[in-house]
Amino acid sequence: LIVLFNQMLSLSFVCADTLGCIDTASLSQQTLFELVVEHMTGKSIFCEPDTDTFLDVHDWRGVAMDTNRNIVSVKWAPFGFSTGLHTPTVSKRMATGGSIELNWLPSSVSTLEIIFLRLEGTVDTARLPRGLTKIDISSNAMTGTFDTSGLPKDLQSLQIHRNEFEGSLNLTNLPPQLMWLHAGFNKLSGSLDFTRLPDSLSEVYLQGNAFEGTMNLETLSPKLRIIMLHDNNLGQKDLRVGCPKTRFRGFKSTGISLTASSIVMERKCIRKRSHLEIV
Repeated sequence: LIVLFNQMLSLSFVCADTLGCIDTASLSQQTLFELVVEHMTGKSIFCEPDTDTFLDVHDWRGVAMDTNRNIVSVKWAPFGFSTGLHTPTVSKRMATGGSIELNWLPSSVSTLEIIFLRLEGTVDTARLPRGLTKIDISSNAMTGTFDTSGLPKDLQSLQIHRNEFEGSLNLTNLPPQLMWLHAGFNKLSGSLDFTRLPDSLSEVYLQGNAFEGTMNLETLSPKLRIIMLHDNNLGQKDLRVGCPKTRFRGFKSTGISLTASSIVMERKCIRKRSHLEIV
């Protein structure tokens, strides 16, 4: 315990001066996860009863391991835990609040679900585990910008909705295998460029932000089924759509007034009016 305390104390001093100077691969998973949760209000759930002593990280609720005992999945929520192997339990709830340090996550983690915990913090996407295929940090209190260009290249699902992220959102540099993007209900702003979305993308939710300007939807992938854009500041008279079965919702609340005649259908790709919903 003394060795671990000294190690963590040393890390706190060094990293305060030089961000990113520590090689996380040189630290144990135990140390890394303790650094991740150090400032979380609900961290006591990972400790011995009535003490501040952390349990062995492999015994923490909401984590799952591979055959080599590397932690590959993290699923934390205030209303229960799921490891993918057991039924979620509600015997002990995790308290909400505090902050989290996602940059300390070990490289073995491929699934990250930390939701409804009202956790503060920022996200340096370039320092996230490179093997992540799913990120869900929705319904927290994350702030700062969100740089999509730093995301892991194998990422398939990104859910950052209901936080307080701000600034622009670059849609031209998304991971090539991304299928779901949910960034609604933040404080994101700027224009939206839909011209270079991944071909794999199926659903895009960007509602409840402060995006503005006009959109070009001529080059959307046939796999894209849903785009949610309501409650933004978008506006244009005509919208050219170049995809077959995409449903659009909420154009009235964005300031875009569309009628069936104002939409230019490319290659007769939308054969039924039900494929396009204007509400």
